[in-house]
Amino acid sequence: MVTVEHDTAWFAALQQEMARGARAKWTGMHHPAEPGNSVTLDPADPAHFASTDEPSQGKHYRRYVESIRAYPDEHFDIILIDGRARTSCLAVSTPKLKPGGLLILTMLSARITRRATDRR
Repeated sequence: MVTVEHDTAWFAALQQEMARGARAKWTGMHHPAEPGNSVTLDPADPAHFASTDEPSQGKHYRRYVESIRAYPDEHFDIILIDGRARTSCLAVSTPKLKPGGLLILTMLSARITRRATDRR
């Protein structure tokens, strides 16, 4: 299992959990947002490397997105995209999926998730 995380606190929690003897073979990468504007202004453009949420404004996720390039094409059985710069992640990760593999792309925003959990 390989994960790429942008959130420092979440990455630290994953490291701690995996160090406690989790049975999964895990490779974790931490690539937080970097200062600077995205390459393009259109978030639907894979060259955007950014997220439209407020905390991501003025930042980009190029290293986060491109970290999967370290793996050969058709390497992964499953790819789950559930983080920042999803359009860019989708474009860069698709060649890394094995034929017949499963690609999971979540599209829930934090705002929608908060509203849904506030109803409990």
